[in-house]
Order: sequence, then C-alpha cells, then structure tokens
Amino acid sequence: MRNISITELNTLQIEPTITGRILLYVDAGRVVSNISIPSDHIVASVDAFMELAERAGYKKNAYESIAIQEGFTGDILVHAENGKKTHQRELRPNEHVATILGLIEIAEQAGYKITAR
Repeated sequence: MRNISITELNTLQIEPTITGRILLYVDAGRVVSNISIPSDHIVASVDAFMELAERAGYKKNAYESIAIQEGFTGDILVHAENGKKTHQRELRPNEHVATILGLIEIAEQAGYKITAR
C-alpha cells in the first residue's frame, strides 16, 4: 500500500479475507506506510492517551527522570522507594544484577555448592 495517492485510496480494493483495522501514514497526499492495528489496541493522540491514563488513576507527570550521560551505553541501576528514585548509578561492564536465586543458580553452574548454615 505504499505510494498510493488519496484518489487511488478511495478506489482501493481489499481482499475479502482481511478483517480489521489498518493505520495509514500519509505524507504529501501519498500513503507512505501502513500497519495492521490489533483489535485490542487504541489509536489516539498523546493528549487523549494522557487523559485516559489520568482517568485510570495515573497522575500526570508523575514519573521520575533518569539522568543519562551523553555517549553512555550500558546498564543503569536505579533504586526507588515508594515510587520515588532515591539513587542511580551506571553498572560497569563486569557488573550484573541478579536475584539471590539467580546468583545461586549461576554459582552452582560454575561448580560451587551452596549449603545453608
């Protein structure tokens, strides 16, 4: 459906086996891309989406920002308490985050035996 004019779009024939919604992106009167929209998805403006989120109980702008140094590539560990960021730090390439169970599993795979005292 790429590079179709609006005039051509009005006469577009779609295969009868296709059911659903298709979102078309139009630039300068030509369809430049299309995507199938699943039936459980909502298509809305950012403002409409924010209004829906507020109605659902989410607070507008109630998010914490994470400062990322320009040029940084890697993982950042963020600590939060009651939904508020308390600390963040960049992980070194040799640092990893795991649950205690995950750490025990890795240790056992490496040949260590973990026993309780």
